[in-house]
Amino acid sequence: MKYCPGYDFRLIQVLILCQSAWLLAWLISCCQAFNNRLQVIARFTNHGSLAAANRGVAEYELSE
Repeated sequence: MKYCPGYDFRLIQVLILCQSAWLLAWLISCCQAFNNRLQVIARFTNHGSLAAANRGVAEYELSE
């Protein structure tokens, strides 16, 4: 890790760790959203056509 003049080294370490945590949280959030979308598609596909599945996804996205 590089030393940044004018900044406390520990503060830089904390900021880098927080950045990693936020990135991980964002990735988990994206995976959960993708999983929710797949569940909606599966629910509507089991009950009818692909058009119904597409309507279900559109309704789900509007509800968020």
